[in-house]
Amino acid sequence: MAPEIKRIDESKIETLLRLPPIDSTPHGYNIFNIKAAIKQISKDLKIQFKDIESEVKNITKEEICYFPVRHHSIASSYALLRLLSQFQPEIIFLEAPADRESFIQFITDAETHLPIAMVDHFKDDKNLLGLNGILTPDKDIAAKYMAWYPFLEYSPEYIAMLYSVYKKIPIIFIDAPYMNTVEIKTNTLRNLQLGKPNIKSKVKPSSHKPDLKKIEEQELFKQSNFFKKFCEFYSVKDLDDAWDLLFEIGVQFRSWEEYREIMLLYCLSVRETIPKNGSDLDITEFREKYMAAMIKKHLNDKNIKEKEALVVTGGLHSSVLYRTKAIDLNQVKKFQSVTELIPFSFKRLSSLSGYGAGNRAPEFYQKIWDKLILSNEENNQYFTEVVLQYCIDIINNSRFEGDLFSSADSIAAFQSAQMLASLRFRPEPNVTDLFDALVLCCVKGDPEKENIAFKNRIIKTCIGFHLGRLPSSYQQLGLIQDFKQRLAQFEIELIDDPQEFKLDLQKAEDQSLSILFWQIHSLDTGVLQLTEGVGKNIMNVDIYHEFWKLVWNPELNVKLGEKSNLGSTVEEAALTVLKDELMKNRKNSEFCAKSLIQCIRMDLIKQFSDIKSVLDQALTDDRNFFQLTGAFKLLLLIRKILEIQKKGLVPIINQLIKKNFLSICSQIPNVANPPDDRKDQLAKDLKSIVNATITEYKLKLNRTVFEGALNSAYLYSNDGRVSGCLLGARYMIDQIDVQTIKMEIIAMTKNVLEIQLKIGQFIRGLIEMCQAKIIFEREFFKIVISVVENIDWDLFMTVLPGLKSAFSQLSARDFDEILEKIAKYYGLKESEIGTLVEPTEDIKSIVTIWDAKVYEIISKWFNVVENVKKKGK
Repeated sequence: MAPEIKRIDESKIETLLRLPPIDSTPHGYNIFNIKAAIKQISKDLKIQFKDIESEVKNITKEEICYFPVRHHSIASSYALLRLLSQFQPEIIFLEAPADRESFIQFITDAETHLPIAMVDHFKDDKNLLGLNGILTPDKDIAAKYMAWYPFLEYSPEYIAMLYSVYKKIPIIFIDAPYMNTVEIKTNTLRNLQLGKPNIKSKVKPSSHKPDLKKIEEQELFKQSNFFKKFCEFYSVKDLDDAWDLLFEIGVQFRSWEEYREIMLLYCLSVRETIPKNGSDLDITEFREKYMAAMIKKHLNDKNIKEKEALVVTGGLHSSVLYRTKAIDLNQVKKFQSVTELIPFSFKRLSSLSGYGAGNRAPEFYQKIWDKLILSNEENNQYFTEVVLQYCIDIINNSRFEGDLFSSADSIAAFQSAQMLASLRFRPEPNVTDLFDALVLCCVKGDPEKENIAFKNRIIKTCIGFHLGRLPSSYQQLGLIQDFKQRLAQFEIELIDDPQEFKLDLQKAEDQSLSILFWQIHSLDTGVLQLTEGVGKNIMNVDIYHEFWKLVWNPELNVKLGEKSNLGSTVEEAALTVLKDELMKNRKNSEFCAKSLIQCIRMDLIKQFSDIKSVLDQALTDDRNFFQLTGAFKLLLLIRKILEIQKKGLVPIINQLIKKNFLSICSQIPNVANPPDDRKDQLAKDLKSIVNATITEYKLKLNRTVFEGALNSAYLYSNDGRVSGCLLGARYMIDQIDVQTIKMEIIAMTKNVLEIQLKIGQFIRGLIEMCQAKIIFEREFFKIVISVVENIDWDLFMTVLPGLKSAFSQLSARDFDEILEKIAKYYGLKESEIGTLVEPTEDIKSIVTIWDAKVYEIISKWFNVVENVKKKGK
């Protein structure tokens, strides 16, 4: 029965159906004889064109009107409107997911602003497909499946729905449910793995995750040898350019019969040369059998004659449906999937976003569609008009962004687009010509190198920024609704201006808002940013306060729609993300520790035990020193948080910290000779462990084991800086004294040249690790100065960079302390030492008491003594 819909815009539908009559085709729009071209290509590929031509005649003679379309095509929609204005069917069968007709009332509602999308998602909690643990990190995590069905103003499916509502005739969605196609592909792959020879599939056995994306018709086109030859014949680079040339440009000059004949010839030729051993074709054939069964069933149930039926499907399906044997619908497994509508965007609908049946320039074609429908002029060059407008708008916008373009560039680009179209045998320029012309006239080079911003501006402008909107009568389900309700509880509205929140976690209300923010943040919607607090920086973090920035994102609903299969509430979805990501990274101890912090911050304490167990195992399995150290820092932070919030869990964290510490010790020898890009991180991490060993006295971390690991790494290390860090770490935990350090440095000065050259970096590592403690050791400075005084000049200049790096990292206070010790060492009086901090110009008088060599050393070492003024000695 016809959908019961009250809120429709009848004037809009009447406008769509009121198309101008077809006048004679202008010169240039039939530049090729398409049938002749198809015949020639068929001959080259040894395809019997007569058989294809005969099959097209058979299809058009069928009582049922099979009408082939391309999704999101203005040509298909325009031709469909011409058909509907002449042939008034009593029922329409549409390629859309079966049993989802209840959504038509919202899709066609007068309040609805397209694009919107119907989203079908399924969570396999019972592992019906056997892919839990293959598509997911663990068998206990349910695989999730999702398929999109977007609609534009110029989607032929939308036109068909509008017409059915206006005429109050039934419209039936006949496509097989997405999950049944997933089941077929899964079974094909599984049988192939078992070695069954009768399975037609070119997919090789693999341990990799199978690709279970919804099969889009244009992906099958790309597999066809006919299509490849077709592109060569017409000198076009892809399906979009081929489609523009054959169908989109000049659609207003063709009857629907001409459109259908060319489309069927084209699609049958493509279908003939698609490889027969592909699992994608297996799924396509199953869908066609399902469609045939749905058509047969509803014609019988509604007692409608075949000659009163219209079937609107993709071109590849229309070319074979009339002879497809129907499947037994009772034998098709039922999956309890969930379907809902969400607002969509031109950006998401574009092929650049990864959508398989995407339109490469949704807004560009929207402008063409608007002109086709609303213009009163006949035989107008709509593509030409739109390209001209884009040339003007894009260059004007670029001027505002700082590009030095002029009106002359707009004129040149438009003329170039027309010229390129002519060279490419197109009667009017299309998107490709527009892009190439703008680059040719305004970039004059490789846009990737010369002006990438301009290139991106062209692409984004052609895609467009329009967002869809659902009618007020549609109550959004699940995640989107819960998201809005949760924010409303805190009287937070999503507005264009950024909103900043400073949360005091000692207040109950702020703590509740923090929990919600952390849950939303985990969904990665792009609306929330943590600017300061736990999770942003674990060093010197304030565990009592958080700073958040909330910025509304126009695609928020789209992004939430994509997450809807994670759960029906924000908390449920956040928990799913937490579990999934944890299992993906369960061998990374640092990631597991981060998950534990998220668990606490999102108030998912029921999951604490599970995450703790995963982290416990990761601390056993992880062999990466840097990941283990990252986990160690996070666990110390977690303990601080729990001491305030959940004291009962602190002993558990203490045990993890101790285990983490021992795991780190076992890996220290493995980082004795790290690559250059990890040395800074190694120094920081070693210092963090040393500080914890000293300050976390309640934990009683095993210093003996730590010292043994440091010593093993020291004996193995060939790197001066790392050796200095390792020896400094031993000194900091009181396992060696300054005399040991002194002996090591003396030994280096008496060693081979290769070892001597490491002295500067060795001292750098020592000071990095010890800083304040080492600079107060008089013996340390005596030996450093002794080294400087006794090595020859060439060696000194070689080790000087390391020495400069060592002292450049000191604080101003430590630097002054060193300067004072050096001054005293060289005999300056107490009253003279203070002047070193405020240097003056007269340095020559000091040179008389300082060895010239030492003077140059100190000058290059500190860069502050050149202006020192002697006040007497």
